[in-house]
Amino acid sequence: MRNISRRINNVEKLLSLGQHENQIQLLPPIISGAPTNPKGRNFEELGPVKTWITYREQLQAQKKANAEFLKDNPNSFGKVIFINLNVEKEYQARATKSNQKQLKGEKSG
Repeated sequence: MRNISRRINNVEKLLSLGQHENQIQLLPPIISGAPTNPKGRNFEELGPVKTWITYREQLQAQKKANAEFLKDNPNSFGKVIFINLNVEKEYQARATKSNQKQLKGEKSG
């Protein structure tokens, strides 16, 4: 009798009975396009891509969209995240961000 109960316990562990809420969350792959450099600006001076403002904005937006997709389709994988890198847009985003910081400094001063 002891062997049967041990076998049942082993089978229950393998089947993970009673643990229906444990779902494996696989992260979708992130694909970044090569930085486009239309006016000859050097993208290396912008630093690592993960620090780019436009990269983070696109990543956050697509992660949010994937979360919404997974709410409706819980048993599927998230969609692949495509990020388009553009040097000119990154320079514009950084200029806008620095202008906003300057305006905040002038208002508080």
